[in-house]
Amino acid sequence: MAFVKLDTKILDSTIWIERECREVFITALLMAEPIEFKSPMEAISVNSLEMLGFTVPPGWYGFVPAAGQGIIRRALVPEGPGMQALEKLCSPDNGSRSAEHEGRRMVRVSGGYVILNYMKYRDRDHTAAERQRRLRARKRMAVESQSRVTVSQSRATSRIADADADAEADTDKEKILKPLASPQAASLVRGSGFYLELNTGEEYEVPEIDLAEYRRLYPAVDVAQSLRSMRGWLLADKTRRKTAKGIKRFITSWLDRQQNRSNGNGHGPQESFQERAKRRTGEALAEFGEYIEERRSNLERSLAQPGDEQSSSSNLFGRATGHPRGRSGQGVQGSNQDLCVIPKAGRHP
Repeated sequence: MAFVKLDTKILDSTIWIERECREVFITALLMAEPIEFKSPMEAISVNSLEMLGFTVPPGWYGFVPAAGQGIIRRALVPEGPGMQALEKLCSPDNGSRSAEHEGRRMVRVSGGYVILNYMKYRDRDHTAAERQRRLRARKRMAVESQSRVTVSQSRATSRIADADADAEADTDKEKILKPLASPQAASLVRGSGFYLELNTGEEYEVPEIDLAEYRRLYPAVDVAQSLRSMRGWLLADKTRRKTAKGIKRFITSWLDRQQNRSNGNGHGPQESFQERAKRRTGEALAEFGEYIEERRSNLERSLAQPGDEQSSSSNLFGRATGHPRGRSGQGVQGSNQDLCVIPKAGRHP
């Protein structure tokens, strides 16, 4: 939509004195559109086709593509006074404040009317200083705001780094252990519903994704029932319970044995004697490693408890022989049996 600026100085011009001139000129301004003349245009008389001898030089002007009667009708001015007002606007004005175009405001050319000072007032900017002041204020506020944001981000980054450092120590434990929590908190964890007791008294919940992987790796085993059997086996004797790091190895060893037994019952390829011997040797070594780890843990906990060191040592080394302190040689023999006996294959399935 086209628009036009109306300079308040028009109130002090000769146009404002006569109502018809004022209304016709303002109506012409509203009807005008910016246009550029590439070549000079000859001025024509308002009431005839006579050339006035005045030439509009090339440049940008406001052009009204309408006849004089069209402008007058749009201005709602009677035709007689309206044509007289148009004649006066297109004539030189000795009382005009501007000497440009001999004081003319408009001129008739081929195709319509040209408003000579249209672009002069359209391009004039009376608010440039105020807008520059507001622009500088906005830039200053933006710089200050950016500085505050930078400081806030730096502080937030520092706090996040500290929080991450504090959380890293507990990340592995949070992934492995499932503490006893409320039903609302437990509902947020995608677990399988199978729990195994650890040597710390906490429960390890088998993740749902691990359960699916066990079923894929051990197709001949009822994984769900095997997990129930593992739980019962661990609940029956606290000394059998595993550490948080060794619980997954315990599960896979159990399922691997079940898978191999199923293969021996016609559910898969038969093992050769060498394969069976190799497998059982590996299982025995794995059990021995777990047993040593458990004994080491128990020894550390016993030494950490307050009390007489001599009494603690006597209880540890005399337990196998049944003597509180043991005789010379017997206590040592008992301790060797207690610490170094390889567990039998019947400790768990």
